[in-house]
Amino acid sequence: MTAPRPKGRRLDPFEAFEVTPWRALIVFRLATLGYAIVLTAHNNWRYPHRAAAWVVVGVMIVWSVLASLGYERARLRAWRPPSIRRSPASHLQSRSSLRLTSSG
Repeated sequence: MTAPRPKGRRLDPFEAFEVTPWRALIVFRLATLGYAIVLTAHNNWRYPHRAAAWVVVGVMIVWSVLASLGYERARLRAWRPPSIRRSPASHLQSRSSLRLTSSG
């Protein structure tokens, strides 16, 4: 497990290469969220369901905060495709292959 990085220290080149795009993504996410809020406020009178528009903006804010917190933690940035996770079928297959090799 990696020790937490102290605030204010310089990143080594590999860390900087890994962390910088995620921080840029946070900035982009917040900028587009701000744009969506401004558009919703500006066009709110046109919407047939004004409250629903603000509910959607609220969901976008919550999701942006959660995603931004996830981007800052390295273990949460490591997404594994579902094919890599062990499925029950692969678990059964490994048990049957274990029986085959141990019985001989």
